Amino acid sequence: VWATTQYVDLVLFDPESDKWVYPKYEIPNIKEPTHNGMSVAFAEDKDGGLWFGSFIHGLMYRPKNGDAFRPAVLNNQPASFFSDPENSITALFSDPSGVLWITTLQGVYKY
Repeated sequence: VWATTQYVDLVLFDPESDKWVYPKYEIPNIKEPTHNGMSVAFAEDKDGGLWFGSFIHGLMYRPKNGDAFRPAVLNNQPASFFSDPENSITALFSDPSGVLWITTLQGVYKY
């Protein structure tokens, strides 16, 4: 079970330890990513990939069976565009055709 909150971050419930754990992140030039208030939006795509919106690091993606979340790249532009406080991600939705819809404080984006 995955969960996301505004003040805790994205977490995964580990039934073996009966605890919530942070997933692994691989973000260029950042040794230890911030886990405080990082994410508020989460979606699974039709291929089982996981997306989440981060106030600090923008749009993040983890492919199905992947080991880490990494910053997404949209139309050859880094998704850190969404880490701008004026354009923070507020919700994500992956439709059945595979389109990822991103709502922000400034509008709606289609990926």
